[in-house]
Amino acid sequence: MKAGTAKAVQAKAGKEPAGKGRTAARSRKTRPSGVVLDTALLLQVLLHNDAEGTLLRQAWQDGRLPLLVCAETAQLLMLSLAAPVLKLKPAQQQELLADVLPYAQVCKPLQGRAAARLPQGPLLALSLALEAGAGLLLSESVALRNHVARQATRYPGLRVRTLREWVDESRT
Repeated sequence: MKAGTAKAVQAKAGKEPAGKGRTAARSRKTRPSGVVLDTALLLQVLLHNDAEGTLLRQAWQDGRLPLLVCAETAQLLMLSLAAPVLKLKPAQQQELLADVLPYAQVCKPLQGRAAARLPQGPLLALSLALEAGAGLLLSESVALRNHVARQATRYPGLRVRTLREWVDESRT
């Protein structure tokens, strides 16, 4: 992604709260149907054309499941897609980013660190989910899932699911 686009995402995250003008900090009772994906899962969905990932992409692209991101998530995604190990050309990176960023609602994550022992990606996703008032967090991180389960009273109304669990629930 061009440097100007990255700055635009950062500026939008700093100036525009989640949810089209509504305040980012929401009552847990009024959680939107938005979803936060940890960056590892977001990369997996973008890089692999499996049926589960395709269902999720279609859900956020057609507006059935609003995807919530923050500037840090966007930066981490851009850096990850540019990693030499992936061998993606700049045009391919842009194409993958275009599958996400135009459809995402940019939110501002929490300033503090809620659970310092969690890996950065899942911790960032948890912070974003809390700040944006998301009702759903998708992650394959066992550490994140265990943390939220152990401290469920800190995260009322937040459902943490794997991609497979989300697909199973969405089909019922």
